[in-house]
Amino acid sequence: MPNLRAVIADDEQPLLAYLKKMLTTHWPELDICGEAINGIEALELLNKQKPDMAFLDIKMPGLSGIDAATQAQHKSHIIFVTAYDKYALKAFEEGAIDYILKPITQERLSKTIKRLKNQPLAPITDIESLIEKLHIKPETSNHLQWVKALHKDKTVLISVRDIIYFQSGNKYTSVFSKNGEFLLRRSLKELLPRLDPDKFWQIHRGTIVNAEFIDSFESDTQGRYIVYLKQDKKPLIASRSYSDVFKQI
Repeated sequence: MPNLRAVIADDEQPLLAYLKKMLTTHWPELDICGEAINGIEALELLNKQKPDMAFLDIKMPGLSGIDAATQAQHKSHIIFVTAYDKYALKAFEEGAIDYILKPITQERLSKTIKRLKNQPLAPITDIESLIEKLHIKPETSNHLQWVKALHKDKTVLISVRDIIYFQSGNKYTSVFSKNGEFLLRRSLKELLPRLDPDKFWQIHRGTIVNAEFIDSFESDTQGRYIVYLKQDKKPLIASRSYSDVFKQI
């Protein structure tokens, strides 16, 4: 009989590494076939790897663990990793859904492993009822949370929280993030309606900046604004046509 296969997901890298180490130590025959650091990656792994089970953190960027489990075409046995309080945990217990409470202890994980080994694995059911009991509101925002960009010969996933600014080019849009420069096939015109206007400001026909990365700004003799960034030495120029955003501050 082949070994059982599992996917693990947590947006906190140290906790992901810790969970993997604990599972490897206490369940060495379990094949960990994929690791994800956000809900989108978890969803892709569930559909691609088709694991027997998945250990999913509930609160992750992009998609929650519950959303990933619900939307996956391949239905695995789900073990939620959660920091919810004792009252919310009743919803898991009433629904006979496996969960591990953070911080993960050896005792709790060993108990979960023992149960998983000795009971038939079944895909998660009645997830709508679970969401209602946990008072988890579905994501209603249409704002982009992640963008797919090109870096050399790879496609990478970038959280919009890490993007400093977008700048249009001849054929591509450049994305300047905390981790470097990347390229998008989308135009600024396509991007702007999908970005949160409270966080991303268009300051030039060819530039959209993440306000969280603005350090300071000053006006020049031509009525433009020079924008200084926290993590980029090169200042940006806000044209007169888009200067109102600074006048309202």
